[in-house]
Amino acid sequence: MKNKKLIKKSCPAPPTQFPATSNLNHSLFKFTLILLFGIIFLSAIVSAEENLTLQEQAKVCLGDSEKIMGELIEDGFNVNRINDTLAVASELYKGQLLKLRVKDSDFSFVLTYCQEIKDTKESAYIARDEFSALFRFYNGTFEENISVIDGMIDEIKNEIENERYEKVSPLAEKTYEKISEVQAEQTALRAFYEGTTKGLKRFFERNWIAVLISVGIAFILFLIYRKTVLVWTIERKIQRLELRKEKILDIIKDAQREYFQDGKMSEGIFNIKTKKLAELIRDIDRQIPMLRERLAELGKRENFNRELKRKTRKKFSFINLFKKFRRKLK
Repeated sequence: MKNKKLIKKSCPAPPTQFPATSNLNHSLFKFTLILLFGIIFLSAIVSAEENLTLQEQAKVCLGDSEKIMGELIEDGFNVNRINDTLAVASELYKGQLLKLRVKDSDFSFVLTYCQEIKDTKESAYIARDEFSALFRFYNGTFEENISVIDGMIDEIKNEIENERYEKVSPLAEKTYEKISEVQAEQTALRAFYEGTTKGLKRFFERNWIAVLISVGIAFILFLIYRKTVLVWTIERKIQRLELRKEKILDIIKDAQREYFQDGKMSEGIFNIKTKKLAELIRDIDRQIPMLRERLAELGKRENFNRELKRKTRKKFSFINLFKKFRRKLK
């Protein structure tokens, strides 16, 4: 028993390690917390520096935009669109400056508007160059102006003046296509005209005598039947007017029957309808006497010409000359 007790006293238990491990974990926690706060602080500083950089860029780009607008004015461009964009960008810049905390400000929108102004400037010069090339090509292709193409040219000018430069290129392509179409049509017409002219020239060279005789006969027939054709035309016109008058009178009779007998037509419609039809009849009654008067003048002229011819024949007949000659001999 004594030996067992001695053994227990001679093998004491090992000391515990829990207090040292707890201190180590506590130190790691503090280090991690400090590192996290450091990262957050550095991020805030970097964000502030980035905002300051965007602010400087926005300020520079506004100045560049004003220079761009001045250049466009000197080169004869309208700058209403750029002026409006620059005004919006300036207002945004001022609004961001009024914010109390730097990290709350955002100048990226200002840079976007400045880039739009640069793109507009580039589009303006490209559109003008395209239009100048198109106009030179048009003037070099045709000696005379073509109304259809002139309209397309004016449309492109209007787009440039209104600063819609993005529409110039598609319109220029359409104009080039139209110029090619018109040029092809004119070439075909010119070839047809030259061929027809040469053919007619050869025909007249070979048949000029027959042509002259045909023209003379046609002119004589025109002189002979001119009055007859004119009289026939006037008579036909009188007949058409009289037939039209009869039809209008029939319409008036139908309207009177519907209004007075059947009661299907209101008084207002009846008055309007009969008034217009009466005006048409008065116009016809005015034209018919004028045409008949003209027919009478043609008849009188024809009778006068016949009498003149009869007297002329009687005066210059060989019988009268022979009788006068015999009287002188007696």
